[in-house]
Amino acid sequence: MQVKMNHDAQKASVDKDVYMETELGEDPLPQTLTHKPDTAPTADIIEALEGAGFGCGTLFYMSGCFLVNALAGSVLIILSLIGPTVRCEWDLSPFQLSCLNLSTYAAQTLTSFFTSPLGDRFGRRPLMLISASGLLVFGGLSAAATEYWEFVLLRTLLGLATGLGLAHVYVFPGEVVPKKHRGLAVTGTCVAYGVGILLTSFMAYLTMGIMGASWRCLVIVSVAFFSPCVLILLFTRESPRYHFYNGRVSEAEITVKSIYKMNGKDDKGLKLARNSNDTNAFFNEEPESFSLPYFVKILRASDNVTNTIALIVAGITSHFNYFFYSYSVPRILKEGYCTDDKIATSANSSCSYDRDVLSNVSVVNVAEPLGLVITLILLDRFGRKRVFTVVGSFGVLVLGSLYFNLCEYRYLQVSLLFMVYPVVASSALAPYLLMTEYMPTIIRATMGSIGLASASLGSLTALFIADYVLLVGARYAIGIIHGVTVVFTISIMVLKRETMDTDLS
Repeated sequence: MQVKMNHDAQKASVDKDVYMETELGEDPLPQTLTHKPDTAPTADIIEALEGAGFGCGTLFYMSGCFLVNALAGSVLIILSLIGPTVRCEWDLSPFQLSCLNLSTYAAQTLTSFFTSPLGDRFGRRPLMLISASGLLVFGGLSAAATEYWEFVLLRTLLGLATGLGLAHVYVFPGEVVPKKHRGLAVTGTCVAYGVGILLTSFMAYLTMGIMGASWRCLVIVSVAFFSPCVLILLFTRESPRYHFYNGRVSEAEITVKSIYKMNGKDDKGLKLARNSNDTNAFFNEEPESFSLPYFVKILRASDNVTNTIALIVAGITSHFNYFFYSYSVPRILKEGYCTDDKIATSANSSCSYDRDVLSNVSVVNVAEPLGLVITLILLDRFGRKRVFTVVGSFGVLVLGSLYFNLCEYRYLQVSLLFMVYPVVASSALAPYLLMTEYMPTIIRATMGSIGLASASLGSLTALFIADYVLLVGARYAIGIIHGVTVVFTISIMVLKRETMDTDLS
């Protein structure tokens, strides 16, 4: 009888403490956390990150990924901006100029496919750090290239560095934020790519347009601007979800507590532990060694075969459009042609872009981050599948209208190009965001790398044929983008389910 009374008194004391905390307005841990006498609250990784919320710590963990992706965007637009100057300096043919693009993105495709699965074995952060360092080193050295073959070699190394970490740049943010803000985290990182393009275009306008500096100056300035990404990644911890689902609970706990602290929240002595009701079939205290059969088993068990095929098609088509369009905009504005009877015979007549062209390129590039921000808001309000379907359908209508209404008035031409950019840029978000949310943690980076590799096939094709298509006319370029957009829209429509506000397994 005495033992039972003591137990009841102790339970009442604990309940009173929890009641007093709530009444005094303190920020309690999630309701799913359990309070036990003389022990710290326990939670699994999902509950813990939901309790951490979104704050300065979350933003810090996202910032390194943001800058790395912005640097990757800068690498893309640089060659489009300096292409005429490089061509004249080394007397390059259209094929040789296309090979510069091909070397970069072929290397990126191969690297992302073969090395990104290492992120599921050794973590996301190390590969992101190596990738960022390589982008800075090889990007800077490319400004010192004195021969065509040297420039091709350094661009190839840039592609290798990009492919090594780019898949993890999109995976990492989604693994450190609550599910309510996951769309913001992943899509915000994707926006960084467009921000890198916009800032580099503005740098080109200042350095090459106003100051009359060489293309080498632009390369050095752009690399220096994004260099803080390496410093941030040095002080960033590994993804807590990666540690937790690979059996390293103590390491995950350290990271989660650091996020609580930077977010200004009390972790109340939080202890991570696997939920006894955890239905994640892929969680093991000692994970099975990664292999192709193991990968296929997980893919089948997660019922994602159809979705995976659809997302691969979406990745190829959306990235074909994005890279084809991004590379073509300066050329379209430079030549100023719009009709079938005006062939771009002057493609090799100028060795640089004038100030007006660089200014218009900057104006058009503003549309990308602006459109992505609008898409970001819509994604978290109306859902991923629905928004991407609407974006694709709208793109089909706009591009179809643009194909039949190309004109020679510069201001209207700039306005039409401005309208198309948000469509192709927003579509490119789909494979990164949806691969992150459809796939289980244990193979998320691998699937992200497959998505990135397939997307790179689209970008490879686009960048290789862009120069040849532009020699024929802009109407043909717009027609190709229109047809590919139709295929992208269909691939999104066949996805099986909506992933907004779902927990990551």
